[in-house]
Amino acid sequence: MDQAFVTELQNTLAQIASPDSAAIKAASESLQKNFYTRPECIAALIHTLQSHPEAQLRQLAGIEVRKLIPKYWEGDSISAGVKAQIKSSLLTSTLAEQSPLPRHTSSRVISAIAKIDLELNAWSELLPFLHETASSTTDEASAPNREVAVYIIYTLLDSEITALYNANTELLQLFSKTLIDRHSRQLRTTTLLALGKVAENIDVVGDKDEVHGGNSVELFKALIPHMVEVLKDIIAADDEQAAAQAFEVFITLLLVDNALVSKHLGDLINFMLLNIAAVDSISEDYRLPALQFLITAVRTKKSKIQNLKLGPTLTTHAMKIVTEKPDNEDEDEDENDDTVPKLALRMIDYLSASLPPSQVLAPLLSAMPELSASSDPYFRRASLLSLAVAVEGSPDFVAQQLEVVLPIVVNGLRDSSIVVRSAALQTLAQLAAELHDIIGDEHEVLLPLIFEIMDTAPTFKVGKYACVALDAILETLDRKVIAEKYLNTLVPRLLHLLNNTSSPVLRGSIVAAIGSAAFAAGKDFMPYFQETIRVLEPYVSNINSENETDADYDLRGMSLDTLSAVANAVGKEAFAPYVNALTEAAYACLKTTQSRSRECGFVFIGVLAKLYGQEFSPFLDHIIPELLACLNQDEYAGLENNEEDEDEDEDPMTRFRVNSAMAMEKEIAADTLGELIVATKGDFMKYLDQSIEILVEMTEHFYDGIRKSALNSLWRTFASWYVASNPAQWQAGLPVKVQIEQTVSGLGDMVRKVSLDLLESEDERSVVNVICDNLTESLKLAGPVVLGDKEDLERICEQLLLIVKKAHPCQVSEEDDDDEEEAPEDFDQRESAEYDEVLVDSAFDSLSIIALTLESQFEPILQVLSPVLFKYFGSSSANERATAIGAMAEIVNGMKSSITPFTSQIMKAMLHSLGDSSADVRSNAAYGIGLLCYYSASDAEIIAEYMTILQNIQKLLKKVDKKSKRVQSSDQENNTARCLANACGCVARMSIKHPSQIPLGDVLPVLVERLPLTDGLEENTPIFELFVGLFKSNQPTIIELRAPIVEIFEKVFKSEAENKEVKQFETEEMIRPKVPSEPQKI
Repeated sequence: MDQAFVTELQNTLAQIASPDSAAIKAASESLQKNFYTRPECIAALIHTLQSHPEAQLRQLAGIEVRKLIPKYWEGDSISAGVKAQIKSSLLTSTLAEQSPLPRHTSSRVISAIAKIDLELNAWSELLPFLHETASSTTDEASAPNREVAVYIIYTLLDSEITALYNANTELLQLFSKTLIDRHSRQLRTTTLLALGKVAENIDVVGDKDEVHGGNSVELFKALIPHMVEVLKDIIAADDEQAAAQAFEVFITLLLVDNALVSKHLGDLINFMLLNIAAVDSISEDYRLPALQFLITAVRTKKSKIQNLKLGPTLTTHAMKIVTEKPDNEDEDEDENDDTVPKLALRMIDYLSASLPPSQVLAPLLSAMPELSASSDPYFRRASLLSLAVAVEGSPDFVAQQLEVVLPIVVNGLRDSSIVVRSAALQTLAQLAAELHDIIGDEHEVLLPLIFEIMDTAPTFKVGKYACVALDAILETLDRKVIAEKYLNTLVPRLLHLLNNTSSPVLRGSIVAAIGSAAFAAGKDFMPYFQETIRVLEPYVSNINSENETDADYDLRGMSLDTLSAVANAVGKEAFAPYVNALTEAAYACLKTTQSRSRECGFVFIGVLAKLYGQEFSPFLDHIIPELLACLNQDEYAGLENNEEDEDEDEDPMTRFRVNSAMAMEKEIAADTLGELIVATKGDFMKYLDQSIEILVEMTEHFYDGIRKSALNSLWRTFASWYVASNPAQWQAGLPVKVQIEQTVSGLGDMVRKVSLDLLESEDERSVVNVICDNLTESLKLAGPVVLGDKEDLERICEQLLLIVKKAHPCQVSEEDDDDEEEAPEDFDQRESAEYDEVLVDSAFDSLSIIALTLESQFEPILQVLSPVLFKYFGSSSANERATAIGAMAEIVNGMKSSITPFTSQIMKAMLHSLGDSSADVRSNAAYGIGLLCYYSASDAEIIAEYMTILQNIQKLLKKVDKKSKRVQSSDQENNTARCLANACGCVARMSIKHPSQIPLGDVLPVLVERLPLTDGLEENTPIFELFVGLFKSNQPTIIELRAPIVEIFEKVFKSEAENKEVKQFETEEMIRPKVPSEPQKI
C-alpha cells in the first residue's frame, strides 16, 4: 500500500470535517478527482477506517468506502489477495472497534462487500463466523462481540442479500438465544431489529428448513412475546432512539404476512394500548409510536380486530386519552404537531371508518353523556371531539341517535368553558357536513348560539371555529330560509367582521362563510355582490410572495373559493365584468410555488369554465400548459436517499407524506382538467389527446385522490362527447343496436378498459366506489355501449359480484385468508362499517342499471346474483337489507316482464320485508312489490297475493309526523315520507295492472288523502297514470274525488315537480270535462 497516498487521502478527508465551507468544497473535489478514480482508494480508506486515531475520521472513511465498493469490488481492479486480506481484517477490526458509530459503519462496509461476494459464493466463511461469534459464548465478557456479530447480521439483512433468504430458520434459532441474552440490552435490541428484517423475508407458504429443522413461521411466532419484553426493557431504560426503532419493527409486523402476527395480534394491541398509549405517566416519546402502531393495526387488520371485538376497548380508551389536558394551552400552537390526544382522535377516526358502528359509535355514544356531565372541561371537550372525528365514518348511525347527540352539542355551545365551546363548534361543523338536512332543520336553535360565540370569541381560533361551523350550517339551508331569515343581517355582519380583524386565519374562515351564504342564497345574494367583490378582490390580486405567510396564501385560496361560489350564485351575466381580472389573478396563483394557492386557482378556473362553457375557451391557451405542468410534477424530486444517513431506517411512507401537498394539488388539477374538457367542448380538441394520455397515467398514481379525480374526468369526458355527438336514444340489449360516432366509441372503450383494469386490483374502497358510480351514470346516459362486448360484461359483473359478496380486494386483506384461528363469517353475517355498506350500495346500483340496459339478457346474471341478494334480505344491518331490497326492486324495473320466472321468490321475500322494523326496508319492499305486480306476467300468482299485500301496505299509508321525517327510526310504527310515497305508488301500480282486484271505493279516498307527495316524487307518475285511466273509464269513486284531485294536480304542476308536458296535457284533457265549473283551476 502506498503510504504517501494513504497519508494524503487522510489529510484531504480531514478537511471535510472542517467548518470552512470553501475548504470542504475543495476537499470534496480533490477526493473525487485525485483519489476516488483509483481502485487503491478502497484499501486506503479501509485502512483509515481500521487504524486512524480519530473516531470522526474513521467514521468518514467508512462512509466513503461503502459508497465506492460497488464501483471497484467486483471484477479484477482489486486483487484476490487484497480482497481476502481486507475481508479478514475487517471482521477483526470491527469486533475490536470501541466507538459505536465507526463500529456500525464498519459493519455496513462488511455488508456492502458481502452483497457482492455472497452472491458469487466468494465469502463462504462469513456467515459461519458471525454465527459462531454470536452464539459460542454467553458470558458477560464476550457480550460486545455478540453485539457486533448480530449487528453485522442485521446490516446484511438490511442490505437485502438474497443468500440469507434461505437461512431464516437458522437465524431464528440463533436469535431465540440472543433475544433473551441477559448480559446485553444492546444485543437484545439489535436482535429485535434483525427480526424485523427477517419478518420481511419469510415466505409463509414455503419457508421450511429441512436441514436445520422446523418451520420459520412457527419459530418467529414463538419469539413475539420475547420481542415485547425487549420493548419493555427499552422503555424502562428510557432509550428513546432504540424505542423508535423497536416500534418500527412492531409496525412492520402489521405490514408483512398475516400469519406471523395473527396469533398474537390481540395481545399486542392490548399491550400497546393498556401498557403504553393509555398510561399518562409514560413519556409521549413512547405513547406516540404506540398509538401509531394501533392506528396501523386498525388500518391493516380491521377484520381481525372486528373478530376479536377490540373496537369498544380501543374506542373508550382513546376517548379517555383525549380527556388529557394539554401541556401547552397556547391557542396558537402548531396544529400540525402530533400530540397524544390528537393521535387518539385520529385512531377514533380510523376505527369509525373501518369497523361497524356497534364496535365504535355505540360505545362512543354510550360514553358521551358521562363525559359531558363531568366537572372537568377537558372531559366535556373529549366527548365532543370524539364524536366530531367519528361521525364521517358512521353518519347513518349518528343520525339515528340524534336525540342523544344534539342536546350534548347544544349544551357544549352554551358551556362556560371556551375549550368546550370550541370543541362543540368543531363537532357541529362535522355534523352539518355529514347530516346535511337533519342539522339544517335545527338552524333556529343553532345559528343564534354560533352568532353569540362569534360576537364574544376571546381568541382568533375560537372565532375561526365559529365561522367554520356557520359555514357548514349555511350550506344546509334552503334558499328561502336563508333569504327570509338570515341574509340581510348575516352578510353585512360577516363583511364587518372581515374588515375589523387582522388575523389572516380568521379572515379566511369569515370569507369561507360568505361563500357558503352565497351558495345557499343563490340569486338572493345579488344585493351584496358588489360589496363582496370590492372586499375580496384585494386578497386575490395583491401577490407578494416574499412577504406572505401560509395564512396569507390560505386567505387568497379561500377568497377565490368564495368568489367562485358568488359567481355561481349571481350568474354569469352579473359576474362577467370581473371574469378577466379574476381569471388573471387565479392564473397568477398558478405561477406561485405554494400548493394551497395553486389548488384554489385551479378550483376557481374550473368553476368559471363550468359557468361560462365555451365562452371560457379563450383562456385555454393560458391555462392548459399550467395544468399539464402540474400533473407532470415529480413527487419524488429532491427526496433521493442520502447515503450518509447510515443508521436511519426510512419509513417507506415518508416520501408520500412529504409530497402530500403536491399530490392534493394534482388531484384538484385533474378535476379542473375534466371541467375544462366538458365546458369548452370542441374548442378543447387540440389539447384532448395529451390530456387523455396524462389522465390515463394518473389512474395509476399512488395517491387514491388523484386516481379518483382522473377517473371522474375521463368518464365525464366520455359523457360530454357522447352528448355532443347527438346520438339516437339507446336501446336495451347486446350487441349494441344504436351505433355512435367512432371517436366517441373509441373514447368509451378506452375509459372502460382503464377502469376495468384498475377495478380488478384496486385496494382503496373509495376508488372502487368512484368506478361503480361512474359506470352507473354512464349506463343511464349511453346504455349498452358502455358495457362493451360479452367479455367486458362478464368482467364487469364478476367484479360487481365480488363487491356485493364483500370479497373484492378493497374489502379483504390477507388477514381474511390467513387467519387460521377463526374461520371468516359468511358475508351476510359479518357486520360492516358504513363505508363498506356505501360501496356495496354502489355496486348494487350498477347491477340494477345493467339490468335496465340488458332487460331480458340480464336473466342469467340474476340467476347468479339472486342468492346473494336474498342473503342480504336477512342481514342484521337495516341499511344492508334496505339496499338489497331496493336493488331487487330496480332490477325488476329494469327487466320488466322478463322478471316473471323469479316472481315467486321475489314476492315471498318482499312480503316478509313489509313487516320489517326499518322504515327504509318497508319502503323499498313496497316499491318492489308494486313493480313486481306491474311487470310480472305471472298473473295468477300475483293476484293470489293481492289481499295480503293490501293488508300489509295499509300500515305504510299512515300519515307522516315531522319527527319521523327528520330522524331515522327503527320503530315499526313510525312512517316516513318516502315510505308513504312508495306505498302509494305500490297501490297505484297494483290498481293499474289488475283494477278488478282492488276495492277502489275503499282505496282511492285513502290514496287521495295522502297526496300530494313530499318525497319520492317520481311515484306521482303511476298515481297520475291511475287517475287518468280511471277518469277515462268514468270510474264512480274518482269522479266523486275530482275536486281534491284537481287541487293535488295544481300543487304538483305549480311546483314543477313533474316536468312531463305530455302527461300534464293528458291529465288536463281527462279532468276538464269532469270539472266544468272550475276552469280557472285547470
